[in-house]
Amino acid sequence: MEFPFWQGVNQKQYILDRLLSTAALVSINHPARLEGYTVDDMRYLSGYQLLEVINDHEAGDRFWDAALSAGHRVWGIAGDDVHDLTDRCRVGVACTMINSDSSRPNDIIEALRAGRSYLGSRHGLTGTETETTLAGVKVDRNTVTVTINGPAATDFVGQDGHSEATVVNTTSASYRLQPRDTYIRAIVRGAHADLYVNPLVRTDPRDATQPATEVSRGWTILWRVAIITLCIAVAGFGAVTRVNQRPI
Repeated sequence: MEFPFWQGVNQKQYILDRLLSTAALVSINHPARLEGYTVDDMRYLSGYQLLEVINDHEAGDRFWDAALSAGHRVWGIAGDDVHDLTDRCRVGVACTMINSDSSRPNDIIEALRAGRSYLGSRHGLTGTETETTLAGVKVDRNTVTVTINGPAATDFVGQDGHSEATVVNTTSASYRLQPRDTYIRAIVRGAHADLYVNPLVRTDPRDATQPATEVSRGWTILWRVAIITLCIAVAGFGAVTRVNQRPI
């Protein structure tokens, strides 16, 4: 009844709510794939904690920034999404680096839930490159500093995906939060890999709750009545068409 011919934002939210009721974490994977989600969807959808930002098909930066800009505290993940392990050009390209206390599933889940991770996307691989890795992220009052293990360019991205500052050819880049910033995230662009750092989200301690959804019973009834009416109309049109086409 809820999914007659298509999936709008309401149907997508219904699916997320059902998943959240039984899952430890909910992730939206490759949102751009086959136009499964729109950027506008991400401004309204809630009930998920992770979003696949990097895979072999298409980057999901714009979806991530839309969600973050709307106040949804969502952490990024990455994966190869490969279906052929013999294809070396697609294996080991995108990964999620997790700062977990151990390799136990519960510890990994809690680390992902807290955003203690960053994403890596390697390019131009020959197997001999020195990988770019994140050395640390430090927040000192209103200044966030990202440190990496080799010189690279670091781009600080904020509200609506705007680039707020870029620091080039350095192992340590800092950005001072401005009053307009609701969040800031860093992208490190190295010679052989790009790193996507989870955002620093600015929240008011008096209002630290996440956006939530609720079922509108009135609109639900109207929606179902409209679907039933449409189905009856289509069935009636088909019956009239068959009668009119009956041979004399």
